[in-house]
Amino acid sequence: HESWAIDLLTGRYKASQAQEEVIALKDLDAEVNFQGNWQRNSVGTYRSDNKGDCFYYNFFGTGIKLYGRDGPDGGYARVNVLDKNGQSVVESIVDMYCLYPTSNLKFVSPALPKGNYKLVVTVLGERGNWSDKRKNNYGSVGNGVAPEKLTVQP
Repeated sequence: HESWAIDLLTGRYKASQAQEEVIALKDLDAEVNFQGNWQRNSVGTYRSDNKGDCFYYNFFGTGIKLYGRDGPDGGYARVNVLDKNGQSVVESIVDMYCLYPTSNLKFVSPALPKGNYKLVVTVLGERGNWSDKRKNNYGSVGNGVAPEKLTVQP
């Protein structure tokens, strides 16, 4: 569960609904600044394989989540949250690779003091690969980053 609560007396947990604003990136052309060679597919989602391509989104709240599309051609992205002074408050690398296409949660910021922030997501132009003892290569066949939606915690 993405959001849950634990009863400290019984040790049981239950799923809870976080209060957050859900934002589909395909609906935010005016509010999300895509820089570089992002391609929009037939269902309206964005994707880039190009190192250095980025997008940013300004938000007011106490946290943000990034959801993305994984696939066999997925790569790595840097996720950075900047404060109102442009200083990084959290940075992480996320992996968009999966053998089978799927959509899921990629990044969750820590709880932040309520304020103005900027989320910056950058394509690293790298991917995960590995090999076995026979030198067979496995892993991603591309460097793609495909963000789908954001949620902002008020």
